[in-house]
Amino acid sequence: MITINILSRIFSIRTTNQDTNETIDYGTAFTFDCENKQYLITATHLLGDLNQLKIIEYWQNDKFNNVEVSVIGSSDDVTVLYTNITLTDPNLVMPALTDTCFGQDVWFLGYPYKMFSNAGD
Repeated sequence: MITINILSRIFSIRTTNQDTNETIDYGTAFTFDCENKQYLITATHLLGDLNQLKIIEYWQNDKFNNVEVSVIGSSDDVTVLYTNITLTDPNLVMPALTDTCFGQDVWFLGYPYKMFSNAGD
């Protein structure tokens, strides 16, 4: 079973070229809280040119909504963004676990291929 504190942190996102309004890519991002700040974490390949990235869109309330972002850190695979709004109630905690080990199975939860579902209120 996936609990609400996890489900509420996962967003279907898309990135758009701000000059041409063409969609660059769709994918999944999730929020993570650290030191009273909320960050959005996603796959780097979804974002296009990180030097030009200023806005991404996230799916909520049956539509894509804009959110301003700034790149905090990035690797070939993962990018951490800071947003100007709180996307997930910080009271819905997602504790980081430290008892994982190398080679352990990891499961990803998200919205591949523009698929999503409405979980209701």
